Amino acid sequence: MVNVRPYLVASSSPLFLAPRPHVWLHVSHAQFHHANVKAAEPNYDGSEDSDIIIITAGARQRPGESRLDLVSRNARIFASIIPPLVARSPAALLLVVSNPVDILTAIAARLAGLPRGRVFGSGTYLDSSRLRVDLSTQLGVSPQSIHANILGEHGDSSVAVASVANLAGGRFADAALTPDLWGELHRRVVGAASEVIALKGYTNWGVGAAVGALVGFILRDEKRVVPVSVAAAGAYGIEDDVFLSLPAVLGRGGVERVVRVPLSQTEQEQLRKSAHSLAKVASSVAL
Repeated sequence: MVNVRPYLVASSSPLFLAPRPHVWLHVSHAQFHHANVKAAEPNYDGSEDSDIIIITAGARQRPGESRLDLVSRNARIFASIIPPLVARSPAALLLVVSNPVDILTAIAARLAGLPRGRVFGSGTYLDSSRLRVDLSTQLGVSPQSIHANILGEHGDSSVAVASVANLAGGRFADAALTPDLWGELHRRVVGAASEVIALKGYTNWGVGAAVGALVGFILRDEKRVVPVSVAAAGAYGIEDDVFLSLPAVLGRGGVERVVRVPLSQTEQEQLRKSAHSLAKVASSVAL
């Protein structure tokens, strides 16, 4: 049986759409701390006029299973839930969290038919946060003083951008961070989710905190620049019609624009390879 995770919907009063009554019962115990949390009906009635729809529904990732292996199973789930949600909230933003997030974000955009920028994925925001934490530990500084991003696929073909990464404006080369160590930190980030899944069967705390932060940036209209999964065709010579993570300005309207940073030629080529890898998998998925 497919294990379907809950779908979360944010509006003026947060809603929780649960696949089973006992899940909602557990969530309802938090109402004392988070006022006006409501449960919508299984047919999505009660979710009308939501501001942000956060989609976490999907088949659970198995130990050793890549994110891309999940795509066919999760695409079928998306086809059943996105049209009725969008029909009830046509002005909403769609934030996709389910894996493989880049391909499923592209599928969600096709199913939703919403304007560009209103459908996007959590992408490599969590990956970049993990990288900054590892770098901060290595360098003995706060993660908030680290400026470093992982772009491309949320997965094996991601690109850890070293060319513009810095510590409070200073180059990492001046902080004794060698290319070999940079590569090791990137590999550690790529394998982080698999390591957690092998130990406890699933991931939740890190991605939950990351998504909560993204929603906060949007609702407060912060114009925060973060790496999220967006339509990438035309950026850095990418020709494939795919979604992958690029630095983007997040505000009340969703993804307001993509910020072009001066990547090295090698990094741009790696991004194009990442896009092509995603396009090959996406082409095999039928809705």
